[in-house]
Amino acid sequence: MAIYVVDPVDENSDNNLGRSLSDNNNQYLNSTLLDIYGIVPDLNQNEDTFNLLMTKRKNTFGYRGVPLNGPAAPQILRRQRLSNTFTYVETGDPITRKEVKPFSLRGTPALVNLDINGQNATLKISYNNENIYFADTTLNEKLIGLKTKNTVFDQVVGIANVSDDYSLNWISYSENVFPSAINEMSSGSTGRTGYDNLYWRDDQLDRIALHADSIINNSYGVTVFQSSWPLDAPSDFLTRTGVPTINENNNNLMKLSNSAGELQNTYLHATPAIPVFTTDTLKLRNTTIGGLYSRKHMLGGQYTVVSPSGIEITEVD
Repeated sequence: MAIYVVDPVDENSDNNLGRSLSDNNNQYLNSTLLDIYGIVPDLNQNEDTFNLLMTKRKNTFGYRGVPLNGPAAPQILRRQRLSNTFTYVETGDPITRKEVKPFSLRGTPALVNLDINGQNATLKISYNNENIYFADTTLNEKLIGLKTKNTVFDQVVGIANVSDDYSLNWISYSENVFPSAINEMSSGSTGRTGYDNLYWRDDQLDRIALHADSIINNSYGVTVFQSSWPLDAPSDFLTRTGVPTINENNNNLMKLSNSAGELQNTYLHATPAIPVFTTDTLKLRNTTIGGLYSRKHMLGGQYTVVSPSGIEITEVD
């Protein structure tokens, strides 16, 4: 019966079960399930929903009127444990919520070098890790205060200071300072929220639009039309029947019709033209400087894609 209703847990960040008091009871119904079987019309959506909700909360017969005494941890505590959330209330103040990191990498062992009865030894000893509590300084001040532990490091140094058999030579201490304690174990400390690297989109048309809107120039500072991803092939590479050509009297045709990334561009190396516009001047004016991964292959025969002594390509046999 408990699956007939959906009982939100801490939905309003107030450490309570359920919805706002202004919501109707029928909003608790699990419509995703009940609609499949057509049960909703058979329910009195006020009283029946309330009874289902009380059954889910183990309040049906009254003797479990304090469900927090059950063997299982309360739902709110389970939810907050999963999300590493700690809440507390001070007199007259609203609920305060803090994120609690499950562990810390800030503490590192200390190295202590001593002479012990004439023998030199270096001990690796836990030190500052023993005094790391909450990542939030406010929680440390309220719950921990100035309390510190007498660590093994303190004991070894204490012995060396009072015993003639021990001579302390040096101590090596280190501590991780980045990211800060409050940002440790957080995705925000390893990623740049909202950062756009301006070179990748999942669709090539979007990568072309990205370059046109935000990048504009190629690596040589020339304004060209191209994909933001340098290794993109021309967008029609798999379907075209010919290579890009100069088919009109336009000095900027090649650089403004290119759809490849810069390293595969069609505006630098090969500028074939239909006969009526084959002047060297037009070809030269359409050629634009840019990076190129490799020289274009301009021979038309199918066997020219590899030298006679090169690797065997079965597709051209």
